[in-house]
Amino acid sequence: MGTNNVHKVRSLPFSSADLIIEIDYSAGTNPIYLGKAVPGTLTSETGWQIFKCAWDANNNLTSKLAANGTNNYDKEWDERATYTYSAT
Repeated sequence: MGTNNVHKVRSLPFSSADLIIEIDYSAGTNPIYLGKAVPGTLTSETGWQIFKCAWDANNNLTSKLAANGTNNYDKEWDERATYTYSAT
């Protein structure tokens, strides 16, 4: 008999309201990292969409860049500082 390949399939929610959100304020009062995932996704598990924000001296958002340049739900929240961020 052949070997069965098992793949973990995660369906995306119907709307953004169905997502859980993590916010990292590591540099002060403005959020630096924003993450969204399907409820039940562990922060150490692949399944996160992550963005990095930059702010000017007047606390205006100047950029919101995607982890590895994609808005896919294929990142780990715990690894957010290790990704390269660029526009999608």
